[in-house]
Amino acid sequence: MSQRTIDTVLRVQNESGYKSALRNCTAELKVQKTELERVTSEYRTNANSMEALTKKGDVLFRMYDTQQQKIELLREAMEQAQNTRDTERETLASLRDQYDQAQKKLATLKEQVDETSQEFQEQKAAVDELRDSVIQHQAKLDASTKSYSYYAAQLNKAEVELDNLG
Repeated sequence: MSQRTIDTVLRVQNESGYKSALRNCTAELKVQKTELERVTSEYRTNANSMEALTKKGDVLFRMYDTQQQKIELLREAMEQAQNTRDTERETLASLRDQYDQAQKKLATLKEQVDETSQEFQEQKAAVDELRDSVIQHQAKLDASTKSYSYYAAQLNKAEVELDNLG
């Protein structure tokens, strides 16, 4: 029986890296499950022999290790998504405050100067830029919240699968 191993770099820096590493873990688990089925089939008439139990044990230990690697990846991905979400919340709150202040200044300028003045146009451009930034960071916050939820659900499933191995 050939021995397969999976090497996972746990310090992945982006979501596509996590998803790729998770796909590798999942693929390795599928291979290991088929190895277990093959061992079970091979020793079906002598399932309780020392050789059969040893081979099953070896495959189960590798499955357990791979599942633990998957759990660590999911925890790290979830933590990174949470950190990104928290950063985006802070950034968005700050941008919203800046946007509100810029709108107030624009309203004040509108009462004081002509709408065609350079000062008014510059402030209007600043308000528009802040609005676009708020929209952009809201989308980033939504994406990081979605990623966090995805990884949290996957982590729960992976922990259940690990419990089922034990």
